[in-house]
Amino acid sequence: MRSGKVPLKVIIMAAETASIGKKENIGVLQDYLKNNDSAIRYWGATGLLILKDEAYSSRNDLIAVLNDESPDVSISAAEALYHPGEKKIAENTLLKMLDHPEDKARCHALNTIVYLDLYGQKIKEAVKRLNEENKEGYAIRIIKWLTEK
Repeated sequence: MRSGKVPLKVIIMAAETASIGKKENIGVLQDYLKNNDSAIRYWGATGLLILKDEAYSSRNDLIAVLNDESPDVSISAAEALYHPGEKKIAENTLLKMLDHPEDKARCHALNTIVYLDLYGQKIKEAVKRLNEENKEGYAIRIIKWLTEK
């Protein structure tokens, strides 16, 4: 942020556009998914997530960012795909994110799993494994809570 290389005004505009939740912004949100800046791609995915079923026409654009270099973009896109019925694609992406080397990415994936109420066998196995492997960090509290649940 302090380097001056972050397009703060553009990111704020993207966040505002995404947060409004208007269907007529779908084309703009799809364009955000193709932006070079991960923060803008994140807001594109989040804006489509906010629109839920209304954003189904963006399915292919969301699938294209499931392997984004930014885990937050991938996780938000997975959640956006979950709502209109792409549950398997979403769950597979979230499972993959549970193996991400960054604790904050695993935490975001776990929070999404909790929010979506995903408790299938693969999720249970992954959470159990994480519980055995992780003893500290942001995600450990969620892991322990899910393990107990």
